[in-house]
Amino acid sequence: GASSVPKDAKPRTLSVIGARGGVGATTVAITIASMLGTRLKEEVLLIDFDLHYGSLMLALDLEAIDALREALDQPDRIDALFIQQVAQKKSEFLYAMGAEESSAGGFQARPHAANDFLRSVHRRFRWIVADVPRGDPVMQRQVIEASTDILLITDLSLPGVRDAMRLQQLAHDVSPQAKLYLATSGVADARRSAVKAGDVERTLKRKIDCQIPADAAAALSAVNFGKPLFEAAPGSAIVKALRPLVAGLDAADGESGDGRKSVSVLARFAQGLKSRKK
Repeated sequence: GASSVPKDAKPRTLSVIGARGGVGATTVAITIASMLGTRLKEEVLLIDFDLHYGSLMLALDLEAIDALREALDQPDRIDALFIQQVAQKKSEFLYAMGAEESSAGGFQARPHAANDFLRSVHRRFRWIVADVPRGDPVMQRQVIEASTDILLITDLSLPGVRDAMRLQQLAHDVSPQAKLYLATSGVADARRSAVKAGDVERTLKRKIDCQIPADAAAALSAVNFGKPLFEAAPGSAIVKALRPLVAGLDAADGESGDGRKSVSVLARFAQGLKSRKK
């Protein structure tokens, strides 16, 4: 594969974040990265930013590496050799990095650590898909701030929708220029859930971009084989549901569609509010 990114290529960081535990954010992050790489014929890097309890490396049967924490501490020391050693190759177009830090370590990311780190890694990988932790607000905020695209996944529950609202607000506050996508997921039967898709759209004042169905058998076989769902079960309903989203991420590289337009209007509105406060 190529060792560096073409000069004119715009770096893209997609953050995948679950509003609640168990909505399948890690599975979705892996699946999207795998599908994107295959579609673009380009190497995509997955990063698990949950340094303590992340399960991305485990799901791909790859080794977690301590160096990720060091890199976040000192991003100026990241060079091609470092990335070569830390980014582990899973398949032709898929690489991943993650850590398993002791929770006793008390790691606290310094300001802008994630942004500086991602900028360094983008010299090697144009596309980065980040699995964003829910339990580390500092890291969560920093990764969202550095993102060009954000996928917010909620289940059809009241706590899920409440937390999705909070995360949507955070995304608007710290990364108004990012393109935000909304997905629903979770094992609950959508027809029987207390909260309906329409309720989610009304509460968050945006359309759902993707309804990810439950496919426990496919997800389990992927983890058992230590492979992305896209490779382990390409016929899975999850893969099928994510296809238009992946195509949209690819298309957003070219002309901006209506989605991009509505985000820029929102960004201008947000800027207007900020300037009024001053």
